Amino acid sequence: MQYKLIALDLDHTLLTSTRTISERNKRAIARAVEKGATVVLATGRPFGGTAKYCEELGIKQPVITNGGAVVVDSATGETIFDQKLNEDLAREVIGFLHEQNCYHQIYDASPKFLCEAYTMYTELYSHFTCMQWKVVGDFLKLSSVMTPKVLCVDMASRLRVMLEMLRERFPGRLIAGISQPFFLEIYHPDAHKGAALRRLAENMGLDACNVIAMGDSHIDKSMIEYAGLGVAMKNSTPEVLEAADLIAPGNDEDGVAAVIEEYVLNEVE
Repeated sequence: MQYKLIALDLDHTLLTSTRTISERNKRAIARAVEKGATVVLATGRPFGGTAKYCEELGIKQPVITNGGAVVVDSATGETIFDQKLNEDLAREVIGFLHEQNCYHQIYDASPKFLCEAYTMYTELYSHFTCMQWKVVGDFLKLSSVMTPKVLCVDMASRLRVMLEMLRERFPGRLIAGISQPFFLEIYHPDAHKGAALRRLAENMGLDACNVIAMGDSHIDKSMIEYAGLGVAMKNSTPEVLEAADLIAPGNDEDGVAAVIEEYVLNEVE
């Protein structure tokens, strides 16, 4: 079996538009595991917004969370390795977002996300991820704001402007990208899904040629480029479609199962 490690993004890749996993996708994943493949979830979500899907699939492997900034043992919830924004840079970014009056969140080891005040954007993110929040007041008054990422929530048009402003203000000092139309994510420059997936593969004694990675958005591009078989869902952004080796059916068309059935289970309808 050539492909021994399969990395799957969650939103708009494995999950349908109603944020569920189709029965065909579940069956394909289970059969791939039975055949000896390792399946890992690779998501921008924190582990608190990912754990239920690991349980649903019966996955007890490491899970790539926070866009590659944190890898967690899904069986224990313990962090295997992480790459957080350092204290000084995190404070500088938060200060800039204060200047721009842009809603943002940070994360710690708890299953809740942290916000400065409850707003409609807090509710939007909570509804999307099924995570709860904790209001902590001004982040800059906390003793530490080291965080895997800073996430901004706003209208898509505003986030596109914010993205360009961040890139101009912090050139080469961070990674910023829009993962959903209303989410903008900010990471340490070395924290991305491709780096995390490479590290997992190397720990397993695997090369890139043994890896399949599937995704749809900006933060999936690095792992799609790394993998021996980089797969973009049909509903992917243009830059991801261009980077991929293969374009799969969309997330509402069992695209994950279609790829696993053909390239891991060697079944072609």
